[in-house]
Amino acid sequence: MTPTRPNAGERGATASEYALLAFGIAVVIAATVFTLGDDVRGFYESAVEAFASLGR
Repeated sequence: MTPTRPNAGERGATASEYALLAFGIAVVIAATVFTLGDDVRGFYESAVEAFASLGR
């Protein structure tokens, strides 16, 4: 008796499944950027000011 894989008739992910996965990843990235955008901008602005004050 040879073992068979479950769902052996299915070949793999379709293009629509990959598109849904890519869309989900894009939504997560957009939400993260939207949520953390101001914090990251403030961090970079303070870092630039600190480096600028070193050159004086």
